[in-house]
Amino acid sequence: MVKAAGAPEVNPYRTRIILLLITLLITWITYEQWQSNISTYMLHLGMTVKDYSFLWTFNAVIIVIFQPVLTHFDDWLLEHINLRLNLGFVLFASAFLVLIWAKQYWLFLTSMGVLTLGEILALPAVSTFVEMYSPANQKGRYQGFVQVFASIGRALGPLIGALVIEGFSYQTLFIGSTLAILISVAIFAMNYRKARAIRRRM
Repeated sequence: MVKAAGAPEVNPYRTRIILLLITLLITWITYEQWQSNISTYMLHLGMTVKDYSFLWTFNAVIIVIFQPVLTHFDDWLLEHINLRLNLGFVLFASAFLVLIWAKQYWLFLTSMGVLTLGEILALPAVSTFVEMYSPANQKGRYQGFVQVFASIGRALGPLIGALVIEGFSYQTLFIGSTLAILISVAIFAMNYRKARAIRRRM
């Protein structure tokens, strides 16, 4: 069967990209809890607005320190893009795992530190992964999907978090965030291993 001129190129990695975009969506939904509901939670525990604001200063300091370090390993990280993504998303999940028991300020600092390391590992790598595995004539379109899924996650995050807190509790939100990220990244990782196993048999 002859492919029609100008027809979209079939992407054999489409499923893998879709799974990654779903993971990105869930990650942004959980990340937005830091921008909205976690501040209220900290105030409820008797911490101050200053305490909460310093978390973002801490976030910026970690990014400034570690982002240049990662650039020295660009080639290795590109070669192991799946490992970078999986580790980054697992760190995101671990940050919410810490929050389940967080009552003292140092635990919030620990959670933010882990979250930030996950951020600088995973989030830039999403666009890199999509660039690597999207067809040459559709790269702009696929990068647009990255922005769309991230924007949807940012928009839905505060609402979903508020509904979970109102219906259940903050701990339920943190447990749900941990499990949602871990399940989505596990499915993404299993898809990669399945595809690699198929290639080895060919």
